[in-house]
Amino acid sequence: MDREIITIEHYFPAWIYQGELSLHILSLTKKYNSEASLEYWRSSTDGVYSAGIRNIPTIGISPGNEELSHKPNEYVSIKELEASRKIYAELALQLFR
Repeated sequence: MDREIITIEHYFPAWIYQGELSLHILSLTKKYNSEASLEYWRSSTDGVYSAGIRNIPTIGISPGNEELSHKPNEYVSIKELEASRKIYAELALQLFR
C-alpha cells in the first residue's frame, strides 16, 4: 500500500492557561451555567496563535456542543449565545474598569 507524505509548513502548538484569571472566569461562568468547568478543547481556536505562539494569556468561552464543533450539523441555541454574551460583557466590565 503506497502512502502519501504530507508536509506541514505551519504548526500552532497546543496551549493551556492556568492562572488566577481562569478561576475568576469559571466562577463568573457558573452564574450562567452551573455545569461549567475548566477543561481543554479537542477542536481548535485562534488561541493556538495568541497563546501558543505569542504567549498572550488566552481564554475560551464557548456555547454549543464541542462534539458538533466545525461540523456540518453544528448549531448553538439562542439561550447559550445569550449566556455567552452576558459572560463576555460582564468579564470586560470587570477587567477593564
